[in-house]
Amino acid sequence: MAGDRTEYFKMAKRNQRAAAKEPHKRNAEKIEFIGKKINIKKFEEAYRDKVKDSATKFYIYKNILDIVPLITACKNFLEQKGAFLVGTTGTVKANPAQKELRENTKAFTGLLKELDSMLGADDKPDINSWLDDEEEDE
Repeated sequence: MAGDRTEYFKMAKRNQRAAAKEPHKRNAEKIEFIGKKINIKKFEEAYRDKVKDSATKFYIYKNILDIVPLITACKNFLEQKGAFLVGTTGTVKANPAQKELRENTKAFTGLLKELDSMLGADDKPDINSWLDDEEEDE
Protein backbone atom coordinates (compact mmCIF):
# COMPACT_ATOMS: atom_id res chain seq x y z
CA MET A 1 0.00 0.00 0.00
CA ALA A 2 2.88 2.37 0.74
CA GLY A 3 4.23 1.65 -2.73
CA ASP A 4 0.98 2.77 -4.38
CA ARG A 5 0.99 5.98 -2.43
CA THR A 6 4.61 6.72 -3.31
CA GLU A 7 3.95 5.95 -6.96
CA TYR A 8 0.92 8.27 -6.92
CA PHE A 9 2.97 11.18 -5.57
CA LYS A 10 5.79 10.50 -8.06
CA MET A 11 3.32 10.65 -10.93
CA ALA A 12 1.66 13.78 -9.54
CA LYS A 13 5.01 15.55 -9.21
CA ARG A 14 6.06 14.41 -12.70
CA ASN A 15 2.81 15.75 -14.17
CA GLN A 16 3.23 19.01 -12.30
CA ARG A 17 6.75 19.50 -13.72
CA ALA A 18 5.55 18.63 -17.22
CA ALA A 19 2.69 21.11 -16.93
CA ALA A 20 5.08 23.81 -15.73
CA LYS A 21 7.22 23.37 -18.85
CA GLU A 22 4.26 23.78 -21.21
CA PRO A 23 3.19 27.31 -22.05
CA HIS A 24 -0.11 28.22 -20.45
CA LYS A 25 -3.09 29.11 -22.55
CA ARG A 26 -3.69 32.79 -22.20
CA ASN A 27 -7.06 33.43 -23.75
CA ALA A 28 -7.50 36.95 -22.49
CA GLU A 29 -10.78 38.57 -23.31
CA LYS A 30 -10.12 41.80 -25.12
CA ILE A 31 -11.29 44.81 -23.16
CA GLU A 32 -11.74 48.10 -24.91
CA PHE A 33 -12.69 51.16 -22.92
CA ILE A 34 -15.11 53.32 -24.87
CA GLY A 35 -15.34 56.31 -22.56
CA LYS A 36 -13.70 59.62 -23.32
CA LYS A 37 -10.11 60.03 -22.20
CA ILE A 38 -9.01 62.70 -19.75
CA ASN A 39 -6.77 65.26 -21.40
CA ILE A 40 -4.39 66.44 -18.68
CA LYS A 41 -3.34 69.62 -20.51
CA LYS A 42 -6.93 70.71 -21.07
CA PHE A 43 -7.80 69.79 -17.47
CA GLU A 44 -4.94 71.95 -16.21
CA GLU A 45 -6.06 74.85 -18.41
CA ALA A 46 -9.65 74.55 -17.20
CA TYR A 47 -8.83 74.49 -13.48
CA ARG A 48 -5.38 76.08 -12.95
CA ASP A 49 -6.50 79.71 -12.57
CA LYS A 50 -9.57 78.81 -10.53
CA VAL A 51 -7.69 77.02 -7.73
CA LYS A 52 -4.85 79.48 -7.08
CA ASP A 53 -6.77 81.44 -4.46
CA SER A 54 -6.94 78.58 -1.95
CA ALA A 55 -4.32 76.10 -0.76
CA THR A 56 -6.99 73.44 -0.20
CA LYS A 57 -8.35 73.77 -3.72
CA PHE A 58 -4.83 73.66 -5.14
CA TYR A 59 -3.97 70.55 -3.09
CA ILE A 60 -7.09 68.72 -4.32
CA TYR A 61 -6.30 69.84 -7.88
CA LYS A 62 -2.75 68.42 -7.64
CA ASN A 63 -4.07 65.12 -6.23
CA ILE A 64 -6.46 64.82 -9.16
CA LEU A 65 -3.56 65.36 -11.56
CA ASP A 66 -1.63 62.58 -9.79
CA ILE A 67 -4.53 60.12 -10.10
CA VAL A 68 -5.10 60.56 -13.85
CA PRO A 69 -1.93 58.67 -14.95
CA LEU A 70 -2.79 55.83 -12.55
CA ILE A 71 -6.21 55.46 -14.17
CA THR A 72 -4.63 55.45 -17.63
CA ALA A 73 -2.05 52.84 -16.60
CA CYS A 74 -4.73 50.54 -15.16
CA LYS A 75 -6.82 50.85 -18.31
CA ASN A 76 -3.84 50.07 -20.53
CA PHE A 77 -2.90 47.04 -18.42
CA LEU A 78 -6.46 45.71 -18.51
CA GLU A 79 -6.64 46.21 -22.27
CA GLN A 80 -3.42 44.23 -22.71
CA LYS A 81 -3.88 41.44 -20.16
CA GLY A 82 -7.66 41.17 -19.84
CA ALA A 83 -9.97 41.10 -16.83
CA PHE A 84 -8.79 37.68 -15.65
CA LEU A 85 -5.34 36.14 -15.37
CA VAL A 86 -4.31 32.49 -15.45
CA GLY A 87 -2.01 31.58 -12.58
CA THR A 88 0.92 29.17 -12.78
CA THR A 89 -1.27 26.33 -11.58
CA GLY A 90 -3.85 27.09 -14.24
CA THR A 91 -6.37 28.73 -11.94
CA VAL A 92 -8.20 31.76 -13.26
CA LYS A 93 -8.03 34.82 -11.03
CA ALA A 94 -9.43 38.31 -11.33
CA ASN A 95 -6.87 40.82 -12.53
CA PRO A 96 -5.86 43.05 -9.58
CA ALA A 97 -5.79 46.01 -11.96
CA GLN A 98 -9.60 45.92 -11.93
CA LYS A 99 -9.65 46.80 -8.24
CA GLU A 100 -6.98 49.45 -8.69
CA LEU A 101 -8.92 51.03 -11.54
CA ARG A 102 -12.10 51.04 -9.47
CA GLU A 103 -10.33 52.62 -6.48
CA ASN A 104 -8.53 55.22 -8.59
CA THR A 105 -11.74 56.13 -10.41
CA LYS A 106 -13.58 56.49 -7.10
CA ALA A 107 -10.82 58.73 -5.76
CA PHE A 108 -10.81 60.82 -8.95
CA THR A 109 -14.57 61.37 -8.99
CA GLY A 110 -14.67 62.05 -5.26
CA LEU A 111 -11.91 64.65 -5.44
CA LEU A 112 -13.37 66.23 -8.57
CA LYS A 113 -16.80 66.45 -6.93
CA GLU A 114 -15.23 68.08 -3.87
CA LEU A 115 -13.25 70.54 -5.99
CA ASP A 116 -16.30 71.46 -8.06
CA SER A 117 -18.38 72.03 -4.92
CA MET A 118 -15.66 74.31 -3.55
CA LEU A 119 -15.56 76.29 -6.79
CA GLY A 120 -19.30 76.81 -6.96
CA ALA A 121 -21.58 76.82 -9.99
CA ASP A 122 -20.08 79.98 -11.48
CA ASP A 123 -16.44 78.84 -11.71
CA LYS A 124 -17.02 75.17 -12.48
CA PRO A 125 -15.60 74.32 -15.95
CA ASP A 126 -17.61 72.29 -18.43
CA ILE A 127 -16.61 68.62 -18.36
CA ASN A 128 -16.49 68.46 -22.17
CA SER A 129 -13.75 71.09 -22.19
CA TRP A 130 -11.20 68.60 -20.82
CA LEU A 131 -12.42 65.23 -22.12
CA ASP A 132 -11.16 63.94 -25.47
CA ASP A 133 -12.70 61.69 -28.09
CA GLU A 134 -9.29 61.26 -29.67
CA GLU A 135 -6.87 58.42 -28.95
CA GLU A 136 -3.98 60.56 -27.75
CA ASP A 137 -4.49 62.19 -24.38
CA GLU A 138 -1.14 63.64 -23.40
